[in-house]
Amino acid sequence: MKTATKIDEAVNAALGGERAARIARDAVRIKEVADGGFAGRAYEVFESKLILEVQPVLLGMLRTGALAQLALKHAARQGHNFFVHADDLRLLRTSSEVRDTLMVDVLAAAMKKFHEDLLAGKGWRADHNGQRGPAA
Repeated sequence: MKTATKIDEAVNAALGGERAARIARDAVRIKEVADGGFAGRAYEVFESKLILEVQPVLLGMLRTGALAQLALKHAARQGHNFFVHADDLRLLRTSSEVRDTLMVDVLAAAMKKFHEDLLAGKGWRADHNGQRGPAA
């Protein structure tokens, strides 16, 4: 059995109905904003709540260097020459101001792409059961 499958099963077992309830809630939220054409007040509220949920995760990934590691792996898979200087990693670990500034830039770009993907019909699906789970 794949490691990702084992992890997914462990998460499902640990969260039980809580995970299923979250997926159901998120599916309703996506349907609501889809019915409104991913525009208007309902979408703005959805986007604001999503940003609030993502901010602490992204800040943690910036602080620990996990985002840089993911970027390096992604660049290598794509065949791009990319590196992150040790001084930049140290600065991200020590400066909340730098992390906040970078977080805003990353979230702005990510939310723009997310919105474009939703409009194109290739955004997030609440019932996704793939390797990376529903947040993928």
